Amino acid sequence: MCGRLDFYIETFATLKDKSPVESPKRSLAPDFFWCPLLMIAIIDTIDSKILTRNYIVPSEKLEHTYQSHTFIHEGTIIQQPSMAVPFWLLQFSTIWELRWRRTQLPDIHITNTAQLREHIYGAVLSEELFPLLLMPSSREKLKRALIHSYLPDRLST
Repeated sequence: MCGRLDFYIETFATLKDKSPVESPKRSLAPDFFWCPLLMIAIIDTIDSKILTRNYIVPSEKLEHTYQSHTFIHEGTIIQQPSMAVPFWLLQFSTIWELRWRRTQLPDIHITNTAQLREHIYGAVLSEELFPLLLMPSSREKLKRALIHSYLPDRLST
């Protein structure tokens, strides 16, 4: 399991840099910036025992946890987009798989929570990642990888 932890630490360390999807209208790369913040919120919900099984519902509690983290850049508070943006984008990583309400719509770009809940039931973390997140020491290492890579001195909780 140690090798898998190293794999996910590396995955988390490069998460916002992954943009395997290009939209004809615009690049999705800037939106990937918010994926680490959502993963921190998910780790927080696991840590506080709110999330106890491998099924992440786009709930109000998760949205609140995501929004409760403030990103500060050069002294300015940056308002993150809806949790729906990174929730949808994480399907393009090795982290999780979405559970669609209908057949997946290939051209859809979800931008708000209403769209997210209309099209998606939730998400399932990879079978290898979820057990790592249940172990406090692994969970802390993964969270530190996210904070160290993207949010040093910029995350206020």
